[in-house]
Amino acid sequence: DGFENMTLLVYGNNATTTFSYNSQTKSLNGLTLDAITSTASNRILNKQYTRDAMGRVTTVSNSAMGYTNPNSSVTMGQAYSFTHTYDQFNRLANTTGTYETGEGPDSYSLEMVYDKAGGITRKTQVSNVPNMNYDLTYTYKANSHQLASVTNINPGGTASTFTPNTSGSVSN
Repeated sequence: DGFENMTLLVYGNNATTTFSYNSQTKSLNGLTLDAITSTASNRILNKQYTRDAMGRVTTVSNSAMGYTNPNSSVTMGQAYSFTHTYDQFNRLANTTGTYETGEGPDSYSLEMVYDKAGGITRKTQVSNVPNMNYDLTYTYKANSHQLASVTNINPGGTASTFTPNTSGSVSN
């Protein structure tokens, strides 16, 4: 498009992704993904982004209802909508969303909490799907920003702690 933004991507199976951009900021406004079969073109994604005055993404939505592959009965795509809010330091504070599943609509919410240094101290997600719920607490090594552990206290009341090893990889 003259600004080095990709506008069209054609895959080996003839599926295409088309990208659109804001004419002034050049930020991504949306994209479509179309699966091409021998008989039709099927829209899998019709994704749109909304930004606030600071350029932060405030909503992400997909209005395409998806495409079900007749050979495998797998549905790709489906509608969703997510809303993001930020704190005074431009960090993600909350996200809420709704989306279609094979069994109907679902929703979730996510909340992020940070310490004074900007490290995440808590990340909580609540969903209508029980195995998608989590409540993570993060601890850091004294006088550093190095992560010491992440503990997930799930709805069943058990805790899993993941701790970085000497090379920084996380294990439990």
